[in-house]
Amino acid sequence: RKELKPYKQGNFTSHFIYIIRKLKCIPSIIDPSKGKKTIPTPHPIFAFVGAPGAGKSSTVKHIKKWLSFQIATKSFYMGLPIGNIFSYNIPLLNYIFFNQLMIWLSKIFGKNSPLITPFIFMRDLALSIRWICVAKSRLKLYGKMKKYTMKGYVVLCDRFPIKEINYGMKDPFEGPKLKDTVINKDNKLVKYFINKEIEIYDTISNLSDHFIIVLDVDTDVAVSRGRNYEIVKRKNYGIKLIDYNKPNIVKIDANKSHDEVIKDIKKIIWELL
Repeated sequence: RKELKPYKQGNFTSHFIYIIRKLKCIPSIIDPSKGKKTIPTPHPIFAFVGAPGAGKSSTVKHIKKWLSFQIATKSFYMGLPIGNIFSYNIPLLNYIFFNQLMIWLSKIFGKNSPLITPFIFMRDLALSIRWICVAKSRLKLYGKMKKYTMKGYVVLCDRFPIKEINYGMKDPFEGPKLKDTVINKDNKLVKYFINKEIEIYDTISNLSDHFIIVLDVDTDVAVSRGRNYEIVKRKNYGIKLIDYNKPNIVKIDANKSHDEVIKDIKKIIWELL
C-alpha cells in the first residue's frame, strides 16, 4: 500500500467534492430549463389550436426543442386532463350504469315514465361532476402556465378554449360541454353546474395574456393524414367561427409542409419575444 500511495488518484475529500459537484447537476436533469436564459415579462402564452391532423402536438414539440436550446421553455397540454379520475372513471360509471339503465327502462316503460326521472338526474349529475372537474383542472393549469411566464419562461400550450367556439359550436372540444350534453337542463343543481362551467371557461378565454396560433388545415388534407373525417369536419366548423381581427390571434396555413409551417411560426414567436 505504501508503494502504491504515490499513484493514488485522490483521497476521501477529493472524492467527496467530486460527488457534490455531480449532485449540483441534478436540478438541471429534473428541470432541463434550469439555468437557461429567461425572457423579460410581460410576454404571452403561445397557444396552438386546430383540427386533428393540423399538427398541433408535433409543432409544440418542435418549437419547444428549438427554443429550449438557449431559453427556459415549458409546454402544457390543455386537452382532456390526464390523471384526473373524474375524466375517466365517472364517465364509465355513468355510461354502464345510469345511461344504460335509463335506456333499458325507457324501452320497457316508455321515455316519459316517472321511473326514468331519477336515473336521468343521476346521469346528468355524473356528467356535471366530470366536466366541472375537467374545467377546474384546465383553469388550474392556466394558472400554472401564467406563473411560469412571470418567471420569464416561454410557455407553449397545446389546445386552448376560444370564446367564439365555446358559444358558436355545439359540444366544443376544449369548452363547456354541459349545455349540450345534459338532458334535464331545468333542474336547479344541473343548471348551477352548467352556468359554473361556462363561467370557468369565460375566465380563461377572457384573459388577454395569451397569443393564439390557429393551424388551419383543409378537411381533405387532415383526412389524408389519417384523421377521422367527421371529427375534422366538426372541428373545422368551430375554427371558422374564430375572429381573426383580434390582435392576439393569427392563422397559419397548415396545408403546407411541416417545415414551412414551423418556419412561419418561428418568425411570429421570435418577433413577439
